Amino acid sequence: MDLGEHLAQSLRIAVVVLTVLAGTSLVLLLGSMYLSKSRLLRHLALLKVQAPQQGYTARTYPVTLIGQQGRAQTPLRPAGKVTIQGTRYDAKSPGTYIAPGTAVVVTDVAGTSLVVQAIAWS
Repeated sequence: MDLGEHLAQSLRIAVVVLTVLAGTSLVLLLGSMYLSKSRLLRHLALLKVQAPQQGYTARTYPVTLIGQQGRAQTPLRPAGKVTIQGTRYDAKSPGTYIAPGTAVVVTDVAGTSLVVQAIAWS
């Protein structure tokens, strides 16, 4: 095989590869346009947009809960759930294990959870 035939064969291979890549790109482009309007995507993807001025707001608890007493509903090791005046809250202990049903008192509000410690009912 001489140099001219070798270059012609390389050119044919390059054209085939570029054609396959162009075809694949076209299929992906058309497929993405179709999927963006399909029912399947509406069930799988979040299509609503939150405006930047709305921001993200996490639930916070009022500091008026400090000093309130309640009961651990789940094990706190150190995080779990407590009930205070009939309302369930996310809570954490200062590193100690608190068993379910144990009486607790709120000692602090830390971000999105309450800090509680076990108390003994008298």
